[in-house]
Amino acid sequence: MDIQDTIHGLFEKQVVQTPDKVAVVCEGQTVTYQEVNERANQLAHYLLANGVKLEAHVAICMERSVDLLSVILGILKAGGN
Repeated sequence: MDIQDTIHGLFEKQVVQTPDKVAVVCEGQTVTYQEVNERANQLAHYLLANGVKLEAHVAICMERSVDLLSVILGILKAGGN
């Protein structure tokens, strides 16, 4: 599978096209595509540095928030599921 066919690949394509557009609105907070992508990349690097490997299971336990999308994308970018 090509990275462009993945959820995070499609998201990054959208970041390139519209980096300053609002990607998430939750409880009055807004985050742009670029901001979500930067946060996701930070988490992906952290996970990789701490041993997350391809297809590793990574649990998420958090309330719905503007950060939830970044967390999901970060896990996917690190190769987790």
